[in-house]
Amino acid sequence: MILDTMQFRSNKRGQLTLKPFIEIVVAITIFFIFYYSGVEFGTGEIFEKIQVTRDAALTLDAFNALPGNAYLEFPLNTSDFYIDIKEDKIKIYSYAADPNFGSYLFVKRQGQTLDKEFARPSSIYFQKSGDELKVSKELEPEQIKKQECPERSSRIGNIIITPVSGLSDALAAFIDAEVKEDIPEDTGLLIQLEKEQAEGIRLELNILPNTNSRRLACLIQDQLIEEKISIHTSVSKKYPLSEAKAGISIKIGEQLSKSKIINAVSKAVKEI
Repeated sequence: MILDTMQFRSNKRGQLTLKPFIEIVVAITIFFIFYYSGVEFGTGEIFEKIQVTRDAALTLDAFNALPGNAYLEFPLNTSDFYIDIKEDKIKIYSYAADPNFGSYLFVKRQGQTLDKEFARPSSIYFQKSGDELKVSKELEPEQIKKQECPERSSRIGNIIITPVSGLSDALAAFIDAEVKEDIPEDTGLLIQLEKEQAEGIRLELNILPNTNSRRLACLIQDQLIEEKISIHTSVSKKYPLSEAKAGISIKIGEQLSKSKIINAVSKAVKEI
């Protein structure tokens, strides 16, 4: 009986002896979590992770919604982070047990597999060929197959080419001089100069079937990829299918070659 009591007291004493050490370990762990969180907030790293995660997920959404083909070198820094793409979620973190990781959902197409892991990649690339979407560390535009563009049609539609910034004058002059008379009247072409936007061109692609504007948009996309001009996509708005100007807006490039774009548009116009 006495032995049992001594054992009981020894166990209680042992528990009491360990308790301060457990509290110290927990306190140190909490300290380092708050310390590294403070460092990340101070340097802005946590906000950078959130931005990279969100923009990568929205890029996947845009590519899945985009009719036709495209490729993109992701414009934000990824070399400081680990990137996991699993199922319908992107996770970005600085180290394995990073409590301040970024996480964002995207809409995955049925049957689509995008499971990827990247360890501090210098760059990542998004590529879409038909319904196939890839994320990789290498740019492979030559693997993007040409589309089967719609046949010419007499149905009325619109494609809007919006040159902006440094490209405005050159592309507008080219369109005025060479393109208008070569495009069927039912296709339509509208030039808008919007200096306040980043340098690029915005195409508004007609998503109505059997329209010349959809055919022209398809041909321009193929030619841009052939000229190795990166297509930065952002789906801005979709119109009801009943409207003539139904379309999806995409933004093309930031490091752009005027001559390559003019060449791509010229070839597409000749094919329509």
